[in-house]
Amino acid sequence: MQAGAKKAKARSGARAVKRRERARKSKKGIFEALRWTLSLAASEFGINPRTVVKRVKAAGLVAGKDGKFSTAQIHAAICGDYERQRTRKTKEEADAKALENAASRGELVDKLDLLKRLEPIYAGMKEKVLSSQMSEAQKDALLQELTKLHQV
Repeated sequence: MQAGAKKAKARSGARAVKRRERARKSKKGIFEALRWTLSLAASEFGINPRTVVKRVKAAGLVAGKDGKFSTAQIHAAICGDYERQRTRKTKEEADAKALENAASRGELVDKLDLLKRLEPIYAGMKEKVLSSQMSEAQKDALLQELTKLHQV
């Protein structure tokens, strides 16, 4: 009787496992994604529930129709968007290096210094335009164009 009882118990246990698996499978035969409540996420990650709520709100996440969040959403809220931060940091480092290289090659110009050096040239051109034989409309048009250059 004991051997028969063990076999029956084993079959019963196997059937229970199969029932649980069938219950977890979706219509397509793929396991359904794990869904998280905020309290479950707080408990699992060892974080104060209020902190989880704040981070979810800060990330602009919205719960699904079931009132729960996906694992990816919880991860993004708790850990932040690491990939975006890493990409941003890498871009900033590359931009800084590009500026450093351009400066070492003498490709950069100090804008304030340039404008200061162009001021006497601009003033001289303006004086020549105003004392020229052009019509007032032509003078105004040319001075407007010169002003655009001066504002660079």
